[in-house]
Amino acid sequence: MAAKGVPADAAGIFGEAALAAAGAAAAGVAGAIGGKVGSFARAAADRATARAAERRAAHDRFDGEDMALTDALDESAVEELEPAAPMLPSSAPQGPSRVQSGVALAIVGALVLVALFIGVQNILRIGKPDASSAARPTARVSSAAPTTPAATAPAPAKPPAPSTAPPAPITIVSATGFDPQDNNTEADGIARLAIDGRPDTMWRSRWYGTDNYNGQKAGVGLLLDLGAPATIREVVLTLPAAQDVTVYAADAPSLDAAQRIGATSGKAGVVTLAAPTGLRPATKVIVWVTKPAPAEAPRRFRAQIAEVAVR
Repeated sequence: MAAKGVPADAAGIFGEAALAAAGAAAAGVAGAIGGKVGSFARAAADRATARAAERRAAHDRFDGEDMALTDALDESAVEELEPAAPMLPSSAPQGPSRVQSGVALAIVGALVLVALFIGVQNILRIGKPDASSAARPTARVSSAAPTTPAATAPAPAKPPAPSTAPPAPITIVSATGFDPQDNNTEADGIARLAIDGRPDTMWRSRWYGTDNYNGQKAGVGLLLDLGAPATIREVVLTLPAAQDVTVYAADAPSLDAAQRIGATSGKAGVVTLAAPTGLRPATKVIVWVTKPAPAEAPRRFRAQIAEVAVR
């Protein structure tokens, strides 16, 4: 039914305009909230627009029946409204499920345990040699120098070398000619030249026609007096010519019971005669020339002693 004072055509047109405005307003509200209110506002706007179009089309064949705005809205509310949804897009990602969270925690826990085990192993290996380097053989370069075997027996100790220092000299108190077959009177006046320390002077016997004293004597020589018993180690002779000489240690002017010190044959120059071991101390030394040397003329032979030293 039409409102009072308003023609029926005008009321119908006003009703359609109101429906269109309500639909537009609903669409504007829906657009203002970003299309997040649901499909109700859009459906209501669409239906309002469609009803408005139907009413305009039916206005041409209007049979006198009017419809209010509330009736139009009541008819569009037949469908059930959708439940309110948060203002999020329907495709928003959802959080992981409880099963996924458990799997992730288990993986993280396993990785932590593995890292902890490796760290403990590295700490335990600090200060220890690497197994790979310990297993690898190392090359050793040996010296070319020969080595002495450890079990070699020590060389036997050598006896101490004898001292090379000569024995101390023994003083000769006097010297005389020695000729037991001619009353010991063999050139006594020059016997002292054999102990004067000068090798350029000498004692010489009388001359003989042969080197065996004409077959009348076994030898001639010198008798040296030491003044007191002495242990003789050696006697040193200086011979100006090659002769045969024997030296004795005695306590009397005689070859009887004399101790032989040593002998030389056919030699000239300095000759050293070492005394044998066990020689008893003596007071005299006898230098006995058994073969004289050629002298200053043919068929002349003399016993010749340049120097005598007793030690």
